[in-house]
Amino acid sequence: MNNNFSNNSYNNSNNKSFNNTNNRNRNNTRNNNKNNKKSNTSNNKSYIKTYNRSFNSSESNVNNYKKNNDSFKKSNVNNDPLASWKKKSNGDNDNNKRWERVGYISRESINTKSEDLRQPEIQKQFYKYILEEIDKIDLIQIKEHTLDPVLASLRKLREGIVSAGQINEFNIEVFELSSRMSLKAKNFEELWKSLSYLITTLYKNYEYRNNTTQNDNRAEYIKYYLLYLICRIPPVNVNKSLIGNPQEVLTIYNSLSSYLKNKKEMTFIYNLITLFNIAPINYFRFSELYKKTSDNDKIIMQCRLPRIRQQTLSVLTKAYFTLPTKDIQEWLIINDYDSLKNYLLENWKQLPNASNENYEERITEEQVTLRVPKKRK
Repeated sequence: MNNNFSNNSYNNSNNKSFNNTNNRNRNNTRNNNKNNKKSNTSNNKSYIKTYNRSFNSSESNVNNYKKNNDSFKKSNVNNDPLASWKKKSNGDNDNNKRWERVGYISRESINTKSEDLRQPEIQKQFYKYILEEIDKIDLIQIKEHTLDPVLASLRKLREGIVSAGQINEFNIEVFELSSRMSLKAKNFEELWKSLSYLITTLYKNYEYRNNTTQNDNRAEYIKYYLLYLICRIPPVNVNKSLIGNPQEVLTIYNSLSSYLKNKKEMTFIYNLITLFNIAPINYFRFSELYKKTSDNDKIIMQCRLPRIRQQTLSVLTKAYFTLPTKDIQEWLIINDYDSLKNYLLENWKQLPNASNENYEERITEEQVTLRVPKKRK
């Protein structure tokens, strides 16, 4: 009886102790949770305040910088980590931005995130974008620097093609387009880069099959290349020849196949070489040849016009006393009377043995007195 009671007492005592311990633990847990919540709330508030101060300060600095620097948007457009996400809603414009960010292969270290233009599929997509940009331009009335963005894109694509080292019809088409656009823009530096690789590498190593339906524009672009060597490069001796680089011109022309030499473009080049290789130039034949050429041909040939006009005026002044104004305009390749008058007034005085004898009175819309007979003593 006592033993039972003693055990019950012990058990009751233990149960009370255990329950009290549990109650204390639960109370401690509640208190800890409350403290943790307060601590977390405090920490979060502190973090948010610190972040907001940092963000607001940074945003304030950026806004001040924007106000003081107009180039901010251009130079820092890629610093926004959400930039690509923001642009997804722009549709076609997003695709354009993708290509506008493409860099030059030659400056690859600066543009590590740009599209790899050495990949054929990327090249074709970029080429399509360039063609779409060209379609937006009025090529008949081109203003200065209008084609600069197109030329820059074509240069990037050319660098990718050269770096990849492949030779195929697509690469040839790109370099032909680049040559045409450079001509339109009268950008002779880009023209030379395009033509030289096109002629000496792509055309030289691509397998052409004559008399087929294959797209073969070699005659046209070899013509431009030779015109550049003839008319753009300064001649070594003007008194003997007006050809800029006669050795290179003759080497390339003589290396052409009979198939290419029989093309009308090469017949034109042959006639021009013959004319330019005799000094002074036959101005009458040259003016007739010049009339029949394409606008692209004229752009390159105009580089030699100052020399040709100078030689022609010298010959005419020695050979004639007077000539119809229209004939002189035609032979000097000057379109209107006012331009002819200004040209004569500027250049007569530079001719050998020229005397200052009422130049303005000698020029009328009907005729020009090229030289005045000397009075007999």
